[in-house]
Amino acid sequence: MAVFLTPDEFKNLKATTPSSFLTDILSNTIKTGFFARLVAVLALLLVCLPAYAHHGASMFDMEHLITVKGTVTSFEWINPHSMIYADVKDDKGNIQKWAIETRGGPNALTRAGWTKETLKPGDEVTFSGHPAKNGTSSMRLAKVTLANGKELEPESHSWF
Repeated sequence: MAVFLTPDEFKNLKATTPSSFLTDILSNTIKTGFFARLVAVLALLLVCLPAYAHHGASMFDMEHLITVKGTVTSFEWINPHSMIYADVKDDKGNIQKWAIETRGGPNALTRAGWTKETLKPGDEVTFSGHPAKNGTSSMRLAKVTLANGKELEPESHSWF
């Protein structure tokens, strides 16, 4: 036997949404604001991970120190790491372009006694630092010795 609805009966029907455990949990989660907090925390973690990875020194051989003497060609007073570029003569007298990364930007260098005028193009200096593992002419600076013999480190060791 078939059941037919009259047009008036059909109009009076109320639609019901199917209820399931998952839809109830999701709707309650969204209503309580927990979902918004969860999304905010996940977004923050996603943004912070590249910054955390950046601060490693894995590209440098931190077990060994090398020393090179050269002429400063540029000193970039920038974040996150200030950069020093220098021309260094190799054993055969050929000029090599070196990139020397400091361990901090302007704030760290200022605390260690540096200014953006500390190094100028043409200055003859000696750099000590950790060489790049890939063999390129670059290092992470441990110490710079100016022509007058003054030694500067790229970070302050004072906690006060």
